[in-house]
Amino acid sequence: MLALAPVVRARPAPPQPRNLVSSSRFRSEDVWTLTIFFDSQAIWFTVPALLGTLLFSIKLALLLVLGDDSHAGEDASAGAFGSTADFLSVQALLAMLMGFGWGGLGALRGFGWSMGASIGAAVLGAAFATTILALAMRSVRSLSSSGNIDLTSLEGKTGEVTVSVPAAGKGQGEVRVVLGDRERICYAVSASVEVSSRSRIRVVAINSDNTVTVEPV
Repeated sequence: MLALAPVVRARPAPPQPRNLVSSSRFRSEDVWTLTIFFDSQAIWFTVPALLGTLLFSIKLALLLVLGDDSHAGEDASAGAFGSTADFLSVQALLAMLMGFGWGGLGALRGFGWSMGASIGAAVLGAAFATTILALAMRSVRSLSSSGNIDLTSLEGKTGEVTVSVPAAGKGQGEVRVVLGDRERICYAVSASVEVSSRSRIRVVAINSDNTVTVEPV
């Protein structure tokens, strides 16, 4: 009788070990990133920095895309920026958050300052960011107030107050007047009483300093 040869079965190859060095390196980088931004000290700056930057960007993008009240025309974008009463109240707060967060985080992690010194830098950063925003808005309002529309054509027109107009002789505010399909932002003084933001007004006179005199309607 013929002898049967034994059957030899090949064993499956053992699984290859994972690259422990590479995995360890990635874990170390993740821990390092979390430590930089989210440890017990840095988190006090990281949260306002990220939150302020995100919300500021979203609000600014919406303002640029949607404008204000969807008025068409060459001066519509200027009109959107001219609504400083609501814009600055929110944007200034977000600018403060950004300046506080990034200023403090830069001092704490970038320069290795102590927590106390970093808080001081954060406060200065908040003041700096708010000042820059205010100067930028003033520049935009100035540009929007010096367009090529003849101011005399606004006399008798109605509009809306965007920045409260003080009582006669006590300062200036801002009004938005729509002339045809164009929106005009003007510095304004009151003919009598104070006119609050969002109130309806009528332009009763054009002044030599390129302001308009208004009265409530």
